[in-house]
Amino acid sequence: MKIGVIADTHVHKISELPSTLINVLIRMDMVVHLGDFHSEDLVNDLKEITNFRGVAGNHDSHIPGLPE
Repeated sequence: MKIGVIADTHVHKISELPSTLINVLIRMDMVVHLGDFHSEDLVNDLKEITNFRGVAGNHDSHIPGLPE
């Protein structure tokens, strides 16, 4: 199983991430994001491309459903 771990992306949409990172993430069996997404849209984008797990960072209080 390949698991990608990222954090502190601070972007609104997955398309704002570097294309090289996106290409790696779509090949992962799971992506774990350790917080500071910046937007619920990014959470939803990650859920669409792979099995997603994530936790809220100190900038994510406005994003519902993320454990601390």
